[in-house]
Amino acid sequence: MRREAAIEYLRGALWAMPTAAVFLALIAGSVLSSITIESGSSLSPLVFQGTVDDARNLLIGIASTMVTVIALVLGLTVVALQLASTQFSPRLLRNFLRDLVNQLTLSSFVPPSPTAPPACTRSGSRPAGVRRTTRASPSAVRSSCSS
Repeated sequence: MRREAAIEYLRGALWAMPTAAVFLALIAGSVLSSITIESGSSLSPLVFQGTVDDARNLLIGIASTMVTVIALVLGLTVVALQLASTQFSPRLLRNFLRDLVNQLTLSSFVPPSPTAPPACTRSGSRPAGVRRTTRASPSAVRSSCSS
């Protein structure tokens, strides 16, 4: 019975599927960043060809755009649901939260936001053959990614 109750709770929770998508995106990013593709490979046109600054700017742009879209859409949706639920029924909100399409859509927009900062720190510039021996402080990483 407890398992069924937990499954029922997770089906109705709007945070469960996007959280799983974030963890999957972090794992996929970690695995994909460790893959080396040779320049003559058939996959080399798919590899980002810009500089470190270009990659950092692209990641910052993607993350900020996704946060803006999520905030705007969720804000407008919550207002519309509140107005509609007062006129119709509170079940409207429950049905919205349980809808698989809504959960999948949110799961596709959420992962780029938390996965961009780790990718931004991985794209640090250093000469070839030089390994980083110390870790940067989080404030230094934030300032280098936000400039």
